[in-house]
Amino acid sequence: MNSWPVSQDDAGWSVDRLVSALAFSDGEARLVERWSVIARVPLDELLLELNLDGDSSDATVEVYGGTLTTDSWPRRRRDRRLIDVLLPHVLEARERHRFTVVARAPLRHPFGRHSP
Repeated sequence: MNSWPVSQDDAGWSVDRLVSALAFSDGEARLVERWSVIARVPLDELLLELNLDGDSSDATVEVYGGTLTTDSWPRRRRDRRLIDVLLPHVLEARERHRFTVVARAPLRHPFGRHSP
């Protein structure tokens, strides 16, 4: 379970810093990611890929420092789960923004390279 820009080249923003922690306890996996991004163009939302394998219908995602759009979870493009994060304001070019993504899912799901 991990989140990444769907395509940084086309997204209009770059990752400045990403700190990620994954914990397995009480029958669930919890991923906490602290992002710092820099806008390359005026930007009001970010589209991220969540690397969660299997049926993720009972996974939950929270965003702090932005708003998860109501129609973005669960959302799939091919086999990828996507989340759309609305920013609290429009970022101007070269402006930095920090936000946190917290994802939780039952341990019965396979988590790609992050298996317990």
